[in-house]
Amino acid sequence: MTTIERTIADLVEDRTDLSLVADVLRDAAQSRRLDTERLAELLAPLAARNHLRKGDGDALLRHLTALAGLDTASLVEEISTSDTLSALVAADNLSRLSTRRTVQPSDRPGDPGGAPGVQRVRCPIGAAVAGSRP
Repeated sequence: MTTIERTIADLVEDRTDLSLVADVLRDAAQSRRLDTERLAELLAPLAARNHLRKGDGDALLRHLTALAGLDTASLVEEISTSDTLSALVAADNLSRLSTRRTVQPSDRPGDPGGAPGVQRVRCPIGAAVAGSRP
């Protein structure tokens, strides 16, 4: 049985339009976990023919990932333009911040606890904004 990584590399080797290969990559990534190390290894001999440094399968994989819209910049753009995704990211970040102390007293000798009057703040950010959720 041929793996999806081998199929993607074969498509590149057959000189299939890279935007179409990127579509296959995106579909595969959405339905299963890809072995990106193996895919980069399979793409390495094809890098130079695709105007990248000889043997740089990682660069070819990054290029395909960008074409597929799976690179960091594309994902950030998608999240920032989606109210639902933005809200999920914000909620996740707030839940992580709400478990941290925001101000700690200084441990430096001669420093009586940091800023005047501040010994320790335990006001979680999540609690401060909990009332503002829709």
